[in-house]
Amino acid sequence: MELQLAEVDLSGIDDTTTCQVCAKLLALYKMPFEVNAEVKLGKVSDVLASECPHANWVRNVKYMYGPVPRYGRRELTAWRHENNTAIFLGVSYRSRTASTWSTTQPFELVSRDSQPGNLGRSRILDPEWVDLDVVRTWYSRCVKEHRLKCEQPAWIKGVEPAKPDWLIDIVQGCIVPYSSETKKYLSLSYTWGQTPNLRATTHIFDELRKPGALDPGRGFASMIPETIRNALGITKCLGERYLWVDSLCIVQDDETALYRSLKNMHMIFANSLLCVIAKAGHDAEFGLRGIKGVSAPRCSDQLIIDLAEGERLTGRLTGPGSCYNEPSPSIPGRSYSERAWTFQEFMFAKRRLIFDDGPIRWNCNCAGWHEELKSHAVADIYGAVAPELWYAARWMKTRIPNLSDLTDVVREFNQKVLTYPEDVLPAFSGIQSMLHRIYPGGLIFGHPEFFFDISLAWHNVYDVTRRRPSSNFKGDPSKNGLPSWSWMGWHGNTCFPWDLEFHTSNGDKYGFLAPVTTWFTMASPLSLPRRRIESQWFDYKKSAQGGSGRLLEGWNRGEYEPPKWLKRRDKFRVPHLPKDLPQFCYTHSSNPERKFWYPVPILKFDETPELNKQTQYLYCLTTRTFLFVGHGLVHMPYKENVRIENRQGDLAGVLFLHREEDRRLFTANPQPLRIELVAIAKGWTETLQGDPPSESKSQGSHDLETVAAESAAHDREHIEASDRTSIDGDKPVLSSNNKGLGSSKEAGEEGSAEGISKTGQHSGADAGSKKATEPPDAEDSDREDSGSDGSWGAHLDSDDERPEYWKENKEDCYFVLWIKWDNGVAYRQAAGRVLASMWEKYREEDPVELVLG
Repeated sequence: MELQLAEVDLSGIDDTTTCQVCAKLLALYKMPFEVNAEVKLGKVSDVLASECPHANWVRNVKYMYGPVPRYGRRELTAWRHENNTAIFLGVSYRSRTASTWSTTQPFELVSRDSQPGNLGRSRILDPEWVDLDVVRTWYSRCVKEHRLKCEQPAWIKGVEPAKPDWLIDIVQGCIVPYSSETKKYLSLSYTWGQTPNLRATTHIFDELRKPGALDPGRGFASMIPETIRNALGITKCLGERYLWVDSLCIVQDDETALYRSLKNMHMIFANSLLCVIAKAGHDAEFGLRGIKGVSAPRCSDQLIIDLAEGERLTGRLTGPGSCYNEPSPSIPGRSYSERAWTFQEFMFAKRRLIFDDGPIRWNCNCAGWHEELKSHAVADIYGAVAPELWYAARWMKTRIPNLSDLTDVVREFNQKVLTYPEDVLPAFSGIQSMLHRIYPGGLIFGHPEFFFDISLAWHNVYDVTRRRPSSNFKGDPSKNGLPSWSWMGWHGNTCFPWDLEFHTSNGDKYGFLAPVTTWFTMASPLSLPRRRIESQWFDYKKSAQGGSGRLLEGWNRGEYEPPKWLKRRDKFRVPHLPKDLPQFCYTHSSNPERKFWYPVPILKFDETPELNKQTQYLYCLTTRTFLFVGHGLVHMPYKENVRIENRQGDLAGVLFLHREEDRRLFTANPQPLRIELVAIAKGWTETLQGDPPSESKSQGSHDLETVAAESAAHDREHIEASDRTSIDGDKPVLSSNNKGLGSSKEAGEEGSAEGISKTGQHSGADAGSKKATEPPDAEDSDREDSGSDGSWGAHLDSDDERPEYWKENKEDCYFVLWIKWDNGVAYRQAAGRVLASMWEKYREEDPVELVLG
C-alpha cells in the first residue's frame, strides 16, 4: 500500500523569511501527529551555502549507509512519520547495482516554554545528573493512572504469583524473608560480569540476616558491587523499602532454593512493582550513574543543533560506550543486551526504569517515557512497547498459536549468550511456561507440540554453532538438556518455518500438507513408556477444508475471493497462496486483521495448564533414504546451501546447512558425499522450481538462488509487515513504529533516484544496517493494462488461459533431516527438502525406527 503523504503548509514562507530551510522544518513539526509528511529542502549544495546555523548540521549529519557519494548534488528531503514527533533527513542516490534511500537519525524540536503554542517536545538535559522529580513522576503516574493495566497486564492474569524467598530491607539493612508485609518490592536486572560480587551462601547467610549487615561502613557493604549499592539508593529515592537482587536473595549454594528461584525467575520480576534495568556498562561495578547523592555522575553527550531565530533540535545520544570511553568487554557477550538471562528478566518486568548510555527512560504496559522528551498524550502510548521487544514480545499480546510469533522470541533469545550452555532450557523456561497458555499441549524444548512436525523443520539464517555442556556440568551426559533436534541445541539466529498452508507470508514459498509419522518423547533412548506428542495441526486443517464443520469459539469463517490481479499473471505481485486455493479463510475476534486458512483452538489466557515434563529424546517410525551432496552451492548474502542429488547428479533437493565446517566438508571432497536423510513431514516447495535434471549437475546450482531469499526472509523483510499483509497478497501497510529503516532497489547508472519508496526513519543506533531490497511497486494492479510500451501494465502477462498459474511452481516435497548415528541415537546435522518424486523413488521400503537425541 502506497505511503500517503499530507501536504505541508508552506504558505507563510516567502522571501522575507529569515531562513526558508528552517521555516520548512518548523512547518513539518506543526503537521498533525497522525499523518505522514515530507518537505523538500532543495539541493544539498544550496542548503550548505546558507549562513544559517543549519548548514553546519546538514554538513556533518551522519546517514544510515555512511557518507553519501557526491553529497552536494543530492536533493535533501525532511520527513516525519505518522505517530511520531521527530523528523529526519533523507537523500536518494544510485550506484551501478542499487538505488538507495539513506536517512539520518530522528531529531526532536526543543521546547521553548516562553513561547505559547510552541510545539517543541525535547528538553536540554543536565549532562551529569538525572532529574529525580521526573523519575518520581513517572512512577507515581503509572501506579495511580495506569493501575491494573500495568499492575496486572493480560499475560499475567491467572498465573500463580511467584514468591521470592528473600528480599533486601533497606531500612533494616539486611536480608528479610518474603511475607505479606514485604510483597511490595523492586527488582534489579543487571549483569554480574567478571568483578567480585558478594553472594549469599549458606556460610554467611545468617550474618546477612542481622540488621545493619548491609549498611554503609559495615564489612559486607564494601563487598557489594556498585550497581547493587546504587539500586538500594534508588529504591529509597522512590519511597520503597524492599529490593530483590539475585546474588543476595537466592542462596547460591542451596541447590533446592536455587532451582526453585530459577524456575520462578520470570514471575519474580513480573510481580515486582518496578524493575531497575542496568543496561550500561559490562559488569556490576559500572553502577547506575547520574543519581545525585547515590551514584557517580553520568556522561550524557546530548546532540544540540542550532537553527534560525533561536530554534534548536536535539539528536539521540552517542552510541553505546562512546560517552564513557568504556573498553569493550574482553569476552564477547558480556553486555546486558547480549545475555540470555537478562533477556527474560527484561521481557517479564511490567514496569522498567532503564539506565542506558545517555538519558534514562521508562517503559510500562501503557506508556514509554524518555528523560529528554516531554510527555505527549498519544506518542507516549506508541512508546509502550520497548524497542528491545518490538518483535520478541508480540506473543504476549496474541492468543492465536502460530509459529511466526514464536519465531520472534526464539530468534532473539537464541542469539543471546549463556555462560553455561546447558542453562538454555532454564533460561527460556519462564517464557516457555507462559507460552504454554497459548499453544495447546505446551512446548517441549522450545517446540510447540501442536505444530511439532512443522517446527522440526526450523532453519538458521546465519551459521549456528552446536551447544555443548560446559566443564561446569556435572549431570548425566545423556541428559544434558541440549537435544540436536531442537533449536535449543544450537546457538544463533534460528527461525521456525512459515507455512503458507496456514497463513500468508511475505517471503517463504512452501507449505506443509500432512504429517508422515507419529512422534513420541522419552527421557533416555531406551525409556519406556514413551509419551506421545500431540501434534494436532493436520486434524484442524482437514476439518476446515470443507467449510461445513462447527466453528471453533471466537473464529469467523468467510468465503475467500481471490483478487482480480491473481488471474492476470502480474509478475511483480507474487501470490503467497496455498497449493490448492481454499474456499474459505478464517479470522479470530482477538485480531481480525490476521487471516488464516484454517482455525486452531484458542486457550483461555487466564488458565495455566499443567506443564509436560521436558524429555530430550524423540522416537518415531519414518522413511529414510541415502542421497548425495556434491559441490554445487547456492550462493546467498548470508550463507550458502548445498544441493542434494542422486548418484547421477540430478537435482533431488536442497540442504540448509548449520555450520561452515559442514560446508567445507562437502566442497573439499573430490567426490559427492553420501548422506542419510529421514522424513519429518510432507508438503510443497517453490524453492526447487526450474531446475531440469539435464542442467542440475553439481558443478553449479545458481538456479536455486531463490533459496537464498527464502532462508533469509525472516531476517530481511520479517514479521511486522507480514501481519499487515492481506490474504489477497497485497503489499503491507507501513508500520508506524519509529524503527530506523532504509531501502535499496535494483537500478541502473549513477544519478538521481526519483520515486524510491520511503519506508521508515533511521535510528542512530541502526547505522550501518544492511540494505533491504524491494520489488518494483505495483500498487494499482486492478487498473486496465496500458499496453506494452513500457508504461504501467507492461509487466502483466496477457495469457489468461491458466487462472491457477500460482500452482505451476509448487512441487510436492518431503521435509527432511540429515542425521548421523552415534551409539544407537541419531543426531540432527541440518534440515532440507527433497522432491517427492525423488524421495519416493529412492527411499527404503521398510521404515526406520528413529531415535533422535
